[in-house]
Amino acid sequence: MTYGTDHRERGHLLAFLLGALVVIAWMVGLAVTLAIAGAKEERSGTLLAVFPRGLGETEVLARVAHADGVVMRGTWLANVWQVHGEGERFAGALRAQGAMLVLPPLPYDSFGAGGCGYGAVEPLKAPRVPVAAPVSRDS
Repeated sequence: MTYGTDHRERGHLLAFLLGALVVIAWMVGLAVTLAIAGAKEERSGTLLAVFPRGLGETEVLARVAHADGVVMRGTWLANVWQVHGEGERFAGALRAQGAMLVLPPLPYDSFGAGGCGYGAVEPLKAPRVPVAAPVSRDS
């Protein structure tokens, strides 16, 4: 007899729908946050540039050079590059050269949970602990 299984199936469906709603809300929030963070075209300095997939390394280097910048390094994503440029509106120039998204240097913790961390993170240093003078046992 399968008495009560319909109730459990509805509970699983409700849990699935709630989980899907949370994931969709998170994705919308992330998209809005990235769009706002990438909207400032007057930025310069070290930035993270996202170019369309399929562009070769040479093409990316040429586009960054046309924006008066240099590529500092690539990331584990083939279309995401850490770039640097001192000119005014460097981010806008990257967008004009085809970058889909240009982000400022973000704190390591902001992407650390998603595995997309990048940027210069200073290595951890051991704290300096004052050492007391040795105690003489003769006194």
